[in-house]
Amino acid sequence: MVGITGFWPNVSEIIFPNASWGLYNREFWENVLVEAHGLLFEIFVIGFIVLWLDSRRQKVEHIERNMEHLWDLNTLQEKEVIKKKIGSVKRLNDANIHKIDVTDLLLEDVTLKSFVFKESKLFGLKLKSCNIFDLELINSKVNSGEFSESSFKRCNLSGSLFKNANFSNTEMTGIDLRKADLFRAKFNSANLEAADLRQANLKKAVFQDASLRNANIKMCANVDLESLAKANDLDYIKADDEIISGLLRLRPDMKLNVRAISAGESNPDPSR
Repeated sequence: MVGITGFWPNVSEIIFPNASWGLYNREFWENVLVEAHGLLFEIFVIGFIVLWLDSRRQKVEHIERNMEHLWDLNTLQEKEVIKKKIGSVKRLNDANIHKIDVTDLLLEDVTLKSFVFKESKLFGLKLKSCNIFDLELINSKVNSGEFSESSFKRCNLSGSLFKNANFSNTEMTGIDLRKADLFRAKFNSANLEAADLRQANLKKAVFQDASLRNANIKMCANVDLESLAKANDLDYIKADDEIISGLLRLRPDMKLNVRAISAGESNPDPSR
């Protein structure tokens, strides 16, 4: 049809030079070609819309199916089941789904890479004894989470709620916990070296025997000096001046960075 239309002047001169029969003249066939093109265009557009809607339906069903799998298997701890849960999270992330709401999700003693959770509700999340790389757990609710014995590498947990979460015996070097709510969070014997906790809520957080070496706790809310002083290592910690002064009274053994020393904070008067 496209060929006939493209060469219509030649075709019409050969087939319909001057011939006509009733309404079947040259103008009639020109109108037929115009109407045929319109019909083809409509079929193409409708077909495209149908394919797009079907693709969208399949994507929605794919997302719902993986979310259902997480809910159905959330608390089971068999290794094969955990692999299925990891696969469901990966498929959701591959579909650009980062808001994943599921409670008591258990992923234990596994390696997790490049998971992304944003504005998710993950109450009771359990990532115990895991090796976790490049995790993004941002602006999410992870109250009562269990992360003990795990190792975090290049992870961003900023802006999330970790009320009553357990980070005991975790490796969290350089972790991003900015603006996180750490109310009653436990960091017993955790390694928070060079961790960024700026503007975090530290109300009733526990740091017994933790390492806060070179950590940044500037502008944190509800800082409990006595709790911080129970940390095993506070050397070179970055904090507001009044926090540094208070810590030095409780832990005169802690080492300070160059700026604190230059500010005259290295030899405080314990009687103040």
